[in-house]
Amino acid sequence: MADRFRGKTCVLCGTRPSVGVGEHVVSKWFKGDFAQEGPFKSENAGVPYTNRDGDLAIQETLPVPHAPMCVECNGRLNTFLEEPARLVIRKLIPQSPNHEWPTITAEEAAALGKWLLKVSRGRVGKRRVRQRQRPAAQGAPGTRSVGPAGRSHG
Repeated sequence: MADRFRGKTCVLCGTRPSVGVGEHVVSKWFKGDFAQEGPFKSENAGVPYTNRDGDLAIQETLPVPHAPMCVECNGRLNTFLEEPARLVIRKLIPQSPNHEWPTITAEEAAALGKWLLKVSRGRVGKRRVRQRQRPAAQGAPGTRSVGPAGRSHG
């Protein structure tokens, strides 16, 4: 097993080392359910990602981000979040053109909501970290930029 986050600590407990590939932010089972649906493209606000050559970036499998996580926390996430949500998600995803939308219980809705929060926070958190690490952009001579609280600079 690859040690993708060597030297990193778990994002949940913050004390134990990450092991292997860490946590699949979008679950392996979810990726597997869509294995035959590719190819996939990714976009940000409707703008497709491109590769180094400027062509549309295409992935044959569903792209899945990972986060550093220890074995103990990964196991708890699987037990308390992934497994309860898996059954609900599979019930909701249309399997045929004649799919009838099921009614789900409050417990199933809670399981789905927790899973969706995990998936969305994993992606938002990653984006937010990347933005914080970027150096501040400098305006071109003779231009003005707006800083904090709408004050003009430059």
